Amino acid sequence: RKNLFGGGGFMRKKIIGIFGILAVVFLSVIFIWNYRRINQMYPNPELLKAGIGEPEELDGYEFTLTDFQMTDGEEMKSILANVHIKRIAEGEGTINMTAVAGECGGWNNGIDPDLYQVWNPGKSIHQLKFLQNQEEAIVIPISMHKAQFKKRDWERIDEKTFSIVLGLYPKKVILEGRCK
Repeated sequence: RKNLFGGGGFMRKKIIGIFGILAVVFLSVIFIWNYRRINQMYPNPELLKAGIGEPEELDGYEFTLTDFQMTDGEEMKSILANVHIKRIAEGEGTINMTAVAGECGGWNNGIDPDLYQVWNPGKSIHQLKFLQNQEEAIVIPISMHKAQFKKRDWERIDEKTFSIVLGLYPKKVILEGRCK
């Protein structure tokens, strides 16, 4: 049986197709508009890098990577980053070390809390307290497992450059080190 438009379901399919295309275009415009709006509200962080012996400031502290080593192991290895920290802002302050991470390419991991206590006895990982101008030397241990890397990357892991990430936003502050 024919409808008012002269054909069976052809016209109906055409109208549904047009509405589908319009819906996709409409949703795409909304997505792009929101994507741009969010990126304008939250721009990319400022990247601040420092190598061994170079100080970098963050939140009233000066961080200097003094030594960078990797433990040897078949299945597990740990990065041991020796960092000198100085409180340069006025008054007292605390650092929450659980926010610190290590990264290399697409891999990242937080501080190993058990090794942190071994290398930094008596120093809290949650509330590292500082007085004005106080200086501390700490070891930041970051553990990694063989299963977290491709075989060829694990075999050459000691040749890679690693970063200790102190902060992500609005400034990404990293201390870079290469294993000895």
